[in-house]
Amino acid sequence: MFPSKKCAGASDCDSPRPISTAAIRDFQNLDRVVQLRVDAALTRYANTGHGDVKALQGRDGEFRLRVGKWRIFFMLEPPDVVLVLGIDNRGEAY
Repeated sequence: MFPSKKCAGASDCDSPRPISTAAIRDFQNLDRVVQLRVDAALTRYANTGHGDVKALQGRDGEFRLRVGKWRIFFMLEPPDVVLVLGIDNRGEAY
């Protein structure tokens, strides 16, 4: 789900990526086990709508998905796109 590198060529960059630059950086800074858990949780949420998700107060249209001690911040954009904004540790997230 998360790209491991930037676009290799113009054709790779034609379709919009539903992941912010900050979220890619956050994801790359996680250890491999946490990356797999985050990726699995996002995939499960995108496919089924299941997960520990709450709307964020004071941030219209933004949500958080809890994965252990990690929080994935995202927005829902039509049609059915989960735009990942960032990933942070619970203690530093809010």
